[in-house]
Amino acid sequence: GNGRLLISSSTTWIHDEGYSLSAELSDDMEGKHVVATSEEIPLAVDADSIHQLHIPLSEAKVWNLSRPNLYLLTVMLHKGGKVVCRGKVKVGLKATELVNNKKLLLNGQPVLLKKFVYEEKEPLAKEEMRKQLIGLKSKGYNAIVLQCPQVPAFYDLCDELGVLVFEGKAGKW
Repeated sequence: GNGRLLISSSTTWIHDEGYSLSAELSDDMEGKHVVATSEEIPLAVDADSIHQLHIPLSEAKVWNLSRPNLYLLTVMLHKGGKVVCRGKVKVGLKATELVNNKKLLLNGQPVLLKKFVYEEKEPLAKEEMRKQLIGLKSKGYNAIVLQCPQVPAFYDLCDELGVLVFEGKAGKW
């Protein structure tokens, strides 16, 4: 199918014509094997706007709890046919939907959540976080309810290991 990538950007610093934006999705973290590339769209001069890039995703696999497929998304700024800036981020392709305020669908399939309330306030070392999350997965937990925000490495590990993350407070999530 097709994916839609929305990029919100401040382009008021662009005072001349010729800038454009594109994106590509790679299936390895070095970006060597490109799975899909968007079209290149021109950027308006002196305007803040949301840009929509369409990426064909026919070869891409979705992220789910048992197979957390991750991709490297690279967004590129072009000027005069040359890439002048690029940003990279790991992404998982998934669709979530809450039905009747109680049933969660992940990629169209119902998910039975076994959630663990995570109360760590001080960040752990990355390998300690990994051990902890692998231990929770081995006990059947597939979702974490956070009592306070965590460091970015925590969220990256959850994406990598196939764990959903919810923000929670006082027993609610």
